[in-house]
Amino acid sequence: MSTSSLKSLQTSTLTTLLSTPTQPWKILIYDPHCRSIVSPLLTVSGLRSRGVTLHLALDSNRTGVPGVEVVYFVEANEENVKRIIQDIERNLYTADIHIFFPSKLPRPLLETLGLGLHSLNAVNRVKTLQDVYCDFRCQLDLFDLMVPESFNRSIGGTELEMEQFCSVVSSKLLSLLSVLQIIPIIRTPPNSCSSLIASQTSKLLKDHPITGPRVPLIICDRDLYPDGLWWHESCYLPLLYDVLSGSGEKVGGVDIGSGEFLREYGYKSFPDVVEGNSTVLKGIEASEARLRNAGEVSDLQSAVDDLPKLMDKKKEVESHTGLLQAAMEKIGERQIPMLVDLESRLSSCSDKVAKEVTDVLKSEEISLEDKLRLASISGLHGFDASVVSSWFSLLPPSPCLDFVLRRRSLKMNVKPSPPTSSHGGDLLAAAGSVLGGVGAELVREAGRKVERLKGKGGMRDLTRAVGAVLEGGKEDQEWEYWDVKLKEPRVDDVRDRPGRSTKG
Repeated sequence: MSTSSLKSLQTSTLTTLLSTPTQPWKILIYDPHCRSIVSPLLTVSGLRSRGVTLHLALDSNRTGVPGVEVVYFVEANEENVKRIIQDIERNLYTADIHIFFPSKLPRPLLETLGLGLHSLNAVNRVKTLQDVYCDFRCQLDLFDLMVPESFNRSIGGTELEMEQFCSVVSSKLLSLLSVLQIIPIIRTPPNSCSSLIASQTSKLLKDHPITGPRVPLIICDRDLYPDGLWWHESCYLPLLYDVLSGSGEKVGGVDIGSGEFLREYGYKSFPDVVEGNSTVLKGIEASEARLRNAGEVSDLQSAVDDLPKLMDKKKEVESHTGLLQAAMEKIGERQIPMLVDLESRLSSCSDKVAKEVTDVLKSEEISLEDKLRLASISGLHGFDASVVSSWFSLLPPSPCLDFVLRRRSLKMNVKPSPPTSSHGGDLLAAAGSVLGGVGAELVREAGRKVERLKGKGGMRDLTRAVGAVLEGGKEDQEWEYWDVKLKEPRVDDVRDRPGRSTKG
């Protein structure tokens, strides 16, 4: 199912929630958690079109609004439940009240809410009390389960803390599956954190059955891709978030949303984006010229119809032109082309590369964050322990370095393939193109280099493992199989081949 479908389904869920009141106008009250669910999907005008005249923060100092129905959309926790009871006690809203939680309200909190309403003789005022199961955020072409510190929590802590972490993740996966209306066939590595998440998700699905198509859901541990967030990438969208300040769908103060240009070029190499930006702008200018020269009445009518779409497209592309220029300035300051090039050669584990890493870690021109990322990636390769120790001694203590040391102590070194998006030199070519210093032929040559490098990169362990699961390879035999439709594993089941763990 496409991401646009996921966004539309999540939007439909929120629209249904907001349509519950019988009055045409209502007040929406949400906490920061639920605001982060709503904001990528519904703008202020989108809320207004759905009858929301006011949208207020639960923890703000709110004044009463009599006679207007109110919709509470808040996270299911004790603080929020008590705040709702306080609002009712203060009689802030005298019309009907509708309360929605994005995940299941635990039984103790349900009892707290019920007792509070009963003590205020306000049970009849609450017309709706519902768990919506939409506890995730859509962001660009991804979904975010909004679990803070998930990396650290998934690799450390006590057994109880690990179970609590997996419980939170499985609850949010239930929301995702509920919105998509799909029944998962879950595959996980055996005896892993992801296996525990699969177990808890399977139990939740049995308590909250979903109707829909059956699709594979592969849950992997970070072990298969331990350095995924540390590489210095050179394709467009990851690079924007790396070098420009960004949160949600805003990067560098620009709302990039999910427009046509981003869908086409978001994960292409920087040179391709530079050339594409220029090509699209030229096309828009040619279309503008045709509209200006329209002479016939029919042509004028067509021009009037096409002009708004053309202007929206031009605005989007020009915003990306500004982002490209801003990104290139940061790319130069942080010397990212050099880092991309160096990281692409780490797999050789040669003395020459080791010395280059040392020189970068000693350099005063490289930021501490970039040094930590390079050292962590390098430490996960097969360099000698004394070399890795010398690198880490140049840096302050950090959780990521501790993680690398733990993996090395357990002999869990990996030699991941470098990012396949581009070579560092291509970024320099792109920089010249953006700033007007390199011709189109050089940019095209950079694009050809990218294609050649893609052929050399090889597959990461994660990519290979997922492919093997889907195509009947080694992992397909070894990984656990969780199927909510199976009450008990069957010995004669075709999926229950030797070496495979099948669970209901």
